[in-house]
Amino acid sequence: MEEFIQFSAKTKNEAITKACIELGVSSDQLEIEVVSEGSSGFFGIGSKPAIIKARKINTVSEEDEIQEIVDTVKVDAIKEEQNRKPAKPFVKAEKPAPKSEPVKAAVKEAKEPKPFKETKEKQPRQPKEKPFKERPVKEKPAKEKMPKEPREEKPKQSKPVEIITDPAEIKEVEERAIVFLRDVFASMNLGEVEITSKYNTNDGCLEVAFEGEDMGILIGKRGQTLDSLQYLTSLVVNNNSNVEFEWLIMDDGSTDKTRITIDNFIKQEIIKIDYHYQVNQGKMAALNNLMPFVTGEIVMCLDSDEYLLPGALDIIKKYEDKLMNDPKVYALIFLKKNEQGKLSGNRFPKNLHRSDMFNLYFREGITGEKELVFKTEIRKRFKHELEADEKFVTEARMYHKMDIDYDVICVNEPVAVCEYKDDGYTKNILKVFKQAPLGYYEYFKEILEMSLKGVSFKKKMYIYKHYILFATLAERDHAIRNVEGLFNKIMVCLLWIPGVIKTRQKFMKDDK
Repeated sequence: MEEFIQFSAKTKNEAITKACIELGVSSDQLEIEVVSEGSSGFFGIGSKPAIIKARKINTVSEEDEIQEIVDTVKVDAIKEEQNRKPAKPFVKAEKPAPKSEPVKAAVKEAKEPKPFKETKEKQPRQPKEKPFKERPVKEKPAKEKMPKEPREEKPKQSKPVEIITDPAEIKEVEERAIVFLRDVFASMNLGEVEITSKYNTNDGCLEVAFEGEDMGILIGKRGQTLDSLQYLTSLVVNNNSNVEFEWLIMDDGSTDKTRITIDNFIKQEIIKIDYHYQVNQGKMAALNNLMPFVTGEIVMCLDSDEYLLPGALDIIKKYEDKLMNDPKVYALIFLKKNEQGKLSGNRFPKNLHRSDMFNLYFREGITGEKELVFKTEIRKRFKHELEADEKFVTEARMYHKMDIDYDVICVNEPVAVCEYKDDGYTKNILKVFKQAPLGYYEYFKEILEMSLKGVSFKKKMYIYKHYILFATLAERDHAIRNVEGLFNKIMVCLLWIPGVIKTRQKFMKDDK
């Protein structure tokens, strides 16, 4: 028998669902112990999560899902985040058992009363985070100011879950979920799937059940496919026209069913989708060509191997005012997780709340991928500079140009997950280097024109070695002459011959 694993969530039902998704089984195949029922607190303040312990009763074999379903997951996950308002019923799915024979899968979720206004209540209660430059000023939160906090309890507007009682509206909600899921299952080629939905007037939940063959495919990798279905279904059911959210897509010459899939989403009218197509030019050209169509005040880019975490838009919304109210800030920079759930690289220093990208990576020692949310008005002024016949250039080249006049605000909260695909840039970085050496050469050349004061010797060596690497790959004749600064010239000269030899050994042997 397997050991118990602990899960926590806002409600007990949500924690059970989380356990089902994590362990890849339905709830009837779990042995569950409730550690804590949880508490919603007062207006969200003092809330406690529900905690359970769960383990599989029977080991169920997990099926490998097809790649196009995994791709659909990320598309789905983006859409959910824009609509987390507690106005109408919310939907959550428990994992169906991954069997090839007909099985039943329950879709159920409790409503989460978590409006954006709640974050504004919490902000005054977290003065410990505000000591940006003023750590010693712990005396400031004087007892005399504390009584002001209760006055901030205007949020009596934070209404509880609205329970639908009108039979016509209930029927509309039930049918809306069925129609949507039927279209999705058809696009996934799942064959005959029987779908039923029932609205629970006691708790405001919509219970959806579906049965058919090969239901196990709906779980997907680590439950992501099922999660995405849950998100999208809740989005359809709660369809809230007050949320200003726009999804822009640049199809970079795809040859699969991308256009058909997107057309189906557009027909659902879940959110505004602006679809564009270009003959394959690469990611950077796609972003350059797509930016003029952005209409929102803030914008973020999600690659095909990325998706937003649940609650990501709530987190972004919490810091939006800081971004929009400071004319010298061009982006918020958040943490990102990998597919194992671990942070990509390290966190930002606790006392560092504002910086620029060059300082973060070359002086502060920040590592790993991060997620940027840009102020649209500033982002539109800059483009990714591509060299002739190259389709890729590091984003950092554009960021460093933005650094000249603007800063970023650092936020130690993750908002996205990146799954590194076998055919993606990250896992094929050496091939990318060979295909786009000139862009990288210009990037490191520009770094050597900047002040390296405060940059560690180790980082400087990294810069010199990569400058030589790309100068060799790009076959730049005057690479040493083009180096700015006497010390930089001396170091590049000393490292040149061994650097060229190593580069040729590593990159050019495959060309023979």
